[in-house]
Amino acid sequence: YATLQLPDEPLLSAIASASLRTMGAPGFTAQALANIAWAYANVRLHDGPLLNAIAEASIARISQCKAQDLANLSWSFAALSLR
Repeated sequence: YATLQLPDEPLLSAIASASLRTMGAPGFTAQALANIAWAYANVRLHDGPLLNAIAEASIARISQCKAQDLANLSWSFAALSLR
């Protein structure tokens, strides 16, 4: 769907809800945060509450981020024109 720019909005909404509920869990890694941000940016879907939570959680886990995680997060927020 991302290649065709046809996001499955009900699915992405469910993913956002589940992510917001579980983002504080120990298994929710810096890479997972970066991957979710990348997926939403790739389909140009701006979910403010989710992206704000990703930003806060990423700051809290910044020491756990690998270079690729940081690059993906940076690209994602830039692609969605978030500051």
